Amino acid sequence: MEDLAIRPSYTTCAEKEANAGSPKPEKLDETGQSFDIVTQHTRKDTP
Repeated sequence: MEDLAIRPSYTTCAEKEANAGSPKPEKLDETGQSFDIVTQHTRKDTP
């Protein structure tokens, strides 16, 4: 498992927060929704 903190895609606090409790890497899309990098779809199961 690589350190996400050193990856440029994970530079914002919001993205780090999203990944902190996530089983797989995510990023936030422009709408602020949690976006699944693996499937390239906005997750529907986020609280």
